[in-house]
Amino acid sequence: YYDISDGNFGNDLQFRFGKSFVENAFFGYEYFFSDYAFVSSYYYSPQEFASHSLWGEYSWSPEKDLKTKVGGKIGYVPKVDFVISELFGEVNYNPFSSLKLTARLGYSNSYRYDSNYQSISALFSIFWSIY
Repeated sequence: YYDISDGNFGNDLQFRFGKSFVENAFFGYEYFFSDYAFVSSYYYSPQEFASHSLWGEYSWSPEKDLKTKVGGKIGYVPKVDFVISELFGEVNYNPFSSLKLTARLGYSNSYRYDSNYQSISALFSIFWSIY
């Protein structure tokens, strides 16, 4: 739930159900819904946006300190008759117990307001704990 300082309010709701049919792999269904009181020109604030998707993820550990994951989803937005999609790859590396390095690269095809768009995203993080 979002209560925004400009008087707008809204919610995002995401349900994911999945099952493992193959070792280290999960597949399932996702329902996503987003709704705001009014559309703002300053941030994404859709009204009654809903999508239905099939998703999958596969994880494996080629080495003890290295974990990888690939996944994606393909879905449908009935209100605008549009197919959305997403692909990602992720690597987690722990060179020693207190240091964790993560890299994630993603590509998506989605819909906002009256047009579709594609995006590429990248995330790199370093986490160093003292315990």
